[in-house]
Amino acid sequence: MSLFTLLRSSLLGAGIAAAIAPVAAVAQVELPITEIRWYDYEPSTRIHWQSLRFTVPDPDVTLAAGQGKLSRYDVHLAKMFEISHYLCQRNQTAAGYLWDYEAANGNLNKGTFRVACQLTDDIAIAYGFKGAESTAILRAYNKPDFRPGVKAETMAIPKLDFSGGKENRWVTFASKFPVQKDPYRADAQPLVPFPLAKVLPQLKGNTSVPIFLPTEIFASDLEVDYDIQTTPDSYEVGLYLTPGCRAGACYVGSFIAERNGQFTEMLDGQETNPMDTFRNIQLANGVQGIFYNACGAYCTAMVEWRSKDILYRVVGKNGEQADLVQLANSAIRAGAR
Repeated sequence: MSLFTLLRSSLLGAGIAAAIAPVAAVAQVELPITEIRWYDYEPSTRIHWQSLRFTVPDPDVTLAAGQGKLSRYDVHLAKMFEISHYLCQRNQTAAGYLWDYEAANGNLNKGTFRVACQLTDDIAIAYGFKGAESTAILRAYNKPDFRPGVKAETMAIPKLDFSGGKENRWVTFASKFPVQKDPYRADAQPLVPFPLAKVLPQLKGNTSVPIFLPTEIFASDLEVDYDIQTTPDSYEVGLYLTPGCRAGACYVGSFIAERNGQFTEMLDGQETNPMDTFRNIQLANGVQGIFYNACGAYCTAMVEWRSKDILYRVVGKNGEQADLVQLANSAIRAGAR
């Protein structure tokens, strides 16, 4: 028996009678959400899956969500099911929704949930709904001229009813619901020592800027060519796929420092790509920083922070926030080299 079948049968077997029985109300738990982003693109096939990203500020999603038995993780997963059911009802050709789950304002990737429309129907029968919650969703779509667009929308999403002892069943369901990890993500690769012995001699003595570099990098970034540029007030350690190639196609990322450098800013009214992201984040040792992702032919993501009058930046081509934050945190914890 598949896990999908097992979860479905356990929900229906225990849930239908309880869903229709008169029970005492349980207080609805509402938790802060950084962003819900829905990639609502025209499908290439009639029956299709769409992707969403669910980002929350909580660094520890195992903490209790309130006075009841639900953890924040449980409530977040419930919200994903509620939204999925709502969207499935609006679009009868959808097979389901793929949810990327991020904690700590995007600093931590928690994996991906595959929520099938058929399963959301089963959940709706097993638990029922009680009230609705106004939910802000950032919808990415293609305009009539095929250019990408982004629009903030507010939807009244029906809330699952966890009264009458159904909290316990949801906790059990959430603990068994599979979370997928992408084996090709950088943070799924092993960490290996950063080649400090190779890089530091080319920096020290050539710049007055304190040098912040990570202790470890992802194994996938180890076999790259390093291009090191310095001035008295800056340095850049560039990573490229091929020795001698410095074109954009070969670029992997870089570690940059600049005296009196300015944080990247998102311009008011700027036309954004659906993948563009700009947010404040917290790094290691309480350091405040920003994450910025801008997309064109490819995406360039960066994490920036300041130490005294020096701006530091970790950049990755098509990089993920969690990966870049991990590198930035490693550099911050190591301190000036």
